[in-house]
Amino acid sequence: MRYILNIKECEFLGKGDEGAVYLTPEGFALKIFYDKKKAENEVAILEKASSSRFFPKVLFIADNRVLRDYVVGVSIIL
Repeated sequence: MRYILNIKECEFLGKGDEGAVYLTPEGFALKIFYDKKKAENEVAILEKASSSRFFPKVLFIADNRVLRDYVVGVSIIL
């Protein structure tokens, strides 16, 4: 499967110490990390928790970008 994602079509959700998060037109979360290793670490954690309904499912990782399920929630950042 080939998927072309135009970042200009995504809604910016926010950014933090590790990267920025966007909502794709299809309803997925795209997280762009500043550091590829942090992206790999987060994916490793999410894959270990993949059987839990409380964690988003990872669709793919490419370099420092991770596409995963979008989970609606409340921001805990004040």
